[in-house]
Amino acid sequence: MSYFAPDLVTYTDATLGWVFDSFGSLRDVFAQYMPGWAAPARSYATGILSNDVSALVHMVDTPELFGGELRILAAVDFRDGKIVRWVDYWDAAPYPDELYVKFRTPDAQFPRDFKDAEVQSQAAPELVAATTALQRAFAAGDPSAVADLLHTDVVLSDMSLRAQLIGRIEATRYLGRVLADVPYAGRARCATSSAAPRVVGSSGRPGRSMGASWALPPSSSTPRGSSPKSPPSTTRSSSQRRSGRRSRAPPSGSDPDEPPPMHVMVPQKYALA
Repeated sequence: MSYFAPDLVTYTDATLGWVFDSFGSLRDVFAQYMPGWAAPARSYATGILSNDVSALVHMVDTPELFGGELRILAAVDFRDGKIVRWVDYWDAAPYPDELYVKFRTPDAQFPRDFKDAEVQSQAAPELVAATTALQRAFAAGDPSAVADLLHTDVVLSDMSLRAQLIGRIEATRYLGRVLADVPYAGRARCATSSAAPRVVGSSGRPGRSMGASWALPPSSSTPRGSSPKSPPSTTRSSSQRRSGRRSRAPPSGSDPDEPPPMHVMVPQKYALA
């Protein structure tokens, strides 16, 4: 707990809907689970895109921790060298159905506020500008505009569809096929209240790298991560297997059509023109 700020704003699991909005509540849940963890249980990072104020962390939790392997993207914000906001995103498709049902927060209590307003994005302006340009090209469904922003050796990975495209030419061809259907295109919009997306990551050398969040518009008719996990006997479409598969009723006073935010990883060789 020494890595977390005493005034921690939130530690959220965006897939299960777990929210710990104080230092004490997070300490209590760690105290509940950690004593039962023993070898060969591990939680470790496989990649970190960061600076001194925010990070996107690729993590793996082995099955001994929560009953199934979790491959996580964690968006982390720091204040005065301590973690003040942490949000985990992971694809629940391979997670055991019975555990998903057991651990998932009920719809009526599922969080919609990831505390973006309380912890402002601290990414470098050039990263925010590049991400905003990329999001606008996605929203326009324009693969050519996206291509203008990509490095020649870009690696485009879709973790939910288990797809990886290497190089700008192949990535652009792929986007030309999928932009009409993927959640980060069409009329997708930024997840924050401002025009710019929320960004975490680094602008240092040798590579500039980051993660960004967005939200689906209220008019979206496709689940794309917003539908509940289907029972084992039900066939799931690719769109329903999007990361998190969340169905959440809004808290009192919020817009019932307002979708939850999502995160996308921008590859390390993303071109900052």
